[in-house]
Amino acid sequence: MPAPPPTTTTRAATRRAVLGGTLAGLAALSACDLNDLDPRKDADPASAATTGAPVDADQDLVDEVVTELVRIAALVGAVRARFPRLRRPMAPLLALHAAHLGALGGDVPEPAAAAGQTTAAAALRDIRTQESRLQRRLADWSVAAESGTLARLLASMSAAVAQQLAAA
Repeated sequence: MPAPPPTTTTRAATRRAVLGGTLAGLAALSACDLNDLDPRKDADPASAATTGAPVDADQDLVDEVVTELVRIAALVGAVRARFPRLRRPMAPLLALHAAHLGALGGDVPEPAAAAGQTTAAAALRDIRTQESRLQRRLADWSVAAESGTLARLLASMSAAVAQQLAAA
């Protein structure tokens, strides 16, 4: 003889049991801290004392990003100085790079002499090429960053450069 179909109260009880079990599981998981999973915390304290202060793994990356931002900010500044009609269109890029340098602790450089660009159109093409390259590199650097905070910052910078390129 087949089993009788479940009644509404049986279904409701089953749903309540599943929901209760799910909530209990979530409560147990929320008690876990992701920092407990960090393998660097398990390092031998004696070896840390002999090696000296820990080195920030992302510092070399930050230095590379700052160097690139300084280079491109100097280029944008030089193009603005050489071609007066490009001052207004280049202003948002220069402000963007200044904000990014400020977030990373770098200084905005003085504009250098714009080399190679004989016309405003050629300079604009060069800037777009350099900015596209910067946008891709920032995205790559965001993946390479060990710090989640730095990774988000670099990804945000990449998106901001992409927006400026789309708006230009």
